[in-house]
Amino acid sequence: MRLLIKHADEVLSRETIVKSVWDEEGAVMPRMIDVQVYNIRAILRQVGREHMIETVPRMGYRITSRSAL
Repeated sequence: MRLLIKHADEVLSRETIVKSVWDEEGAVMPRMIDVQVYNIRAILRQVGREHMIETVPRMGYRITSRSAL
């Protein structure tokens, strides 16, 4: 979440997120990012902000600067 906020308005690929967050790249599969985003959205849903993280098809995820506030 911090990484997405730090790079607000940028689309981050799953691979970029894996490389930025985990030390051992091979230990985490890029599709596991989808599961983590799903879990974060479930938490955000409790406060009505589940749409804060935008999925960009075939590219990755982003948070717009206005939703990061």
